[in-house]
Amino acid sequence: MIAIFMLGCLAGGMGTTIGCLTGWLIFRLKGLLPKKMQMDRNIFYASVYEFSSGLMMAVVTFHLLPEAIDTGGLWNACAGLLFGMFFLHIAGRWLHNKMPENAAGMFLLFGVMLHNIPEGIAIGTSALNHFDLAISLLTVITIHDIPEGISCYLSLQTGNKSLLSILGIVFVCMVPTGVAALFGSVAGESGPVWNAILLGFAAGSMLYILTFELSREAKHLSNRKICEGVYILGLLLGILLK
Repeated sequence: MIAIFMLGCLAGGMGTTIGCLTGWLIFRLKGLLPKKMQMDRNIFYASVYEFSSGLMMAVVTFHLLPEAIDTGGLWNACAGLLFGMFFLHIAGRWLHNKMPENAAGMFLLFGVMLHNIPEGIAIGTSALNHFDLAISLLTVITIHDIPEGISCYLSLQTGNKSLLSILGIVFVCMVPTGVAALFGSVAGESGPVWNAILLGFAAGSMLYILTFELSREAKHLSNRKICEGVYILGLLLGILLK
């Protein structure tokens, strides 16, 4: 149980921590590098979003959904998928309505935490019997949290928060994903039906994120073909993950 909790915490905070440290480094080096060595911010963000979208699509299509269907049947997997998409839609609307407009950094952190909870459930559900799937999910979550972590640091840093205090906030946000992983491991042992629903729920939440958030944001930032090529690379890597 402790190992599953720690795995969930890693999923909830590793990518955001890497992103915050990257944001700190970018802030420190800003203006020190020659212009020809500086990558356009929009292309960088769009490429990371597209890469993580491709990775998530592969994990949903080739790993999560087939596992859910094999475990508890097509209808239970589809029911979980639809509920996962509905949950993320309602949670996203609630988040936009409740968070104050001047708390952009906290909004981003809370959004990352909210997005990671369904994946934490899937990690807990799969970790006992399909550890390779749990590691694939951990990889996907880490990658797609990095750009959000960069944005979180840059937003919170403008409020005169130190790097240590920002990382402290990130560590607190890791705990709910660990708890979600514990819940997934317990509920997953309740039988194949619950197992399939929970895996489908995670697949639906990831599908919602990559379709309505990551891909749309990437297209908004940049329409360069290189970003679409990065999506294909992410898709291929996701297929190869075992």
